[in-house]
Amino acid sequence: MNPEITLEDSVKLYEEGLKNIKEAQNMIEDAKLKVEIIEKVQSGVG
Repeated sequence: MNPEITLEDSVKLYEEGLKNIKEAQNMIEDAKLKVEIIEKVQSGVG
């Protein structure tokens, strides 16, 4: 923990981290959907 960082900066970094997590979760979900589509096409379903 950096004792020189302000509370305001800490909150900004926290909010940025939450935004990054949400973006990463969306990317993972998109990738899962693409994999499901590929698996269906390869198995002859759909």
